[in-house]
Amino acid sequence: MQVGLRRTVAAITSGVLVVEGVGMALLNFLLGHLLSEQHMSLAGLDTSVMANATRVAGVVFGIYLLAVGIVLLLTVVRDRAPGTFARILLISAAVVHGVIGAVAVGLLGWAIFVVMMVILGLLVFSLINHGENGAGGASGAEAAPTPTAS
Repeated sequence: MQVGLRRTVAAITSGVLVVEGVGMALLNFLLGHLLSEQHMSLAGLDTSVMANATRVAGVVFGIYLLAVGIVLLLTVVRDRAPGTFARILLISAAVVHGVIGAVAVGLLGWAIFVVMMVILGLLVFSLINHGENGAGGASGAEAAPTPTAS
C-alpha cells in the first residue's frame, strides 16, 4: 500500500506541476501582451522591455515547473528515490511554493494560499516518502546480493 500511495502522490504532484507550469507561462504571456498594449512608463522603462521581460520570466518559470514535474514523473516510472540533483530541484520547488504562498495570502487571499500549501504538502510528501531506503522501500541488506560460499 505504501508503494502505491507513494507513486500515486508523486504522479498527482507531477500532473499538478505540469498544469501549473503551463498556466504560469500562459499567464505571463497574457501579462506581456497587456504590457505591450499600454502606453505608460514605469520609472522610464520602455513598455516593450517590460513586456519581453515578463514573457521571458514566464517561459523560465514554466520550464522550471515542467522540469520538476518531469523529475517526479521519472520517480513514479522508476519507483526509486530521486537523486541528489532531483532532490535539490524538488526542495527548491517546495521553498518557492512556500514563499509564493506567504506572499499570496496578503495579495491574493486565502484561497491561493491554500492551493500553494497543498502543492507544498504534495512536494514534501513526495520528497520524504522514499526515506533512506531508496528503491521501492527495500532496505540496503535486501537490495544487495549476498555472496554465497562455493
